Amino acid sequence: MAFTGGRYLYLLQMSAPQERPGLIAVTDVSTGLLSMVLATVIGLFAHMHAATKPIVILFCMNAAAAVLVWHLIDASDQGAVAVT
Repeated sequence: MAFTGGRYLYLLQMSAPQERPGLIAVTDVSTGLLSMVLATVIGLFAHMHAATKPIVILFCMNAAAAVLVWHLIDASDQGAVAVT
């Protein structure tokens, strides 16, 4: 199996092979819905306030995501098989 850009790599390493299609589908749908809702909220906020405030919000969200990524559990420590 080849995956582009490691999009599902962490999820796939931590799941059983028979659960992967369902987990990928749930991840795609939830990510898409959350992205649309968040974009709408930030767009409305930008419309009501100065355009710099949403940029600061996005910067803070990216910084928080970077911190969370550093704390992810390494799948190789859990005995999972690497997917390439």
